Amino acid sequence: SASAKTVANKILMNALSKQLQRDHLKKAWQAFQEQCAEGELDLDGFVQAVVSLGGGEEWARKCFRGADENNDGSLCFREFACVTFPWGAIEPAELFSQVQALIEEMDIGKTGVVHIDSFDSFFKGLLTDSEVDEIFWSVDITEER
Repeated sequence: SASAKTVANKILMNALSKQLQRDHLKKAWQAFQEQCAEGELDLDGFVQAVVSLGGGEEWARKCFRGADENNDGSLCFREFACVTFPWGAIEPAELFSQVQALIEEMDIGKTGVVHIDSFDSFFKGLLTDSEVDEIFWSVDITEER
């Protein structure tokens, strides 16, 4: 039936999206680590990492400044992963759905709020403790520590 086909399509898109995201994070982390000895990439390291992911050198040089959110001349892993992610491969409705699912998955206590402990648990092995702190507190709208 059409309904079953719609549900099956959503399930497949969801699985594909999650796989794409996880694959990208793993590859991005590898490329980042290969070029980065001090926790951040400068322009040259960024270009090398982008090229190792299959991107173009010219594109990398052009987008570096825009990706450097705090204008310090270097990119942390979060900035790098976001700018190199193939966002066009995910439909907007699917992206929204994924964000909601991610928040629900990180909300261990099912309170509607993601706490730093569950956030840290979720990213264990992908981010350092300082990166977890930096990311969490930069998006926390309650500003409660």
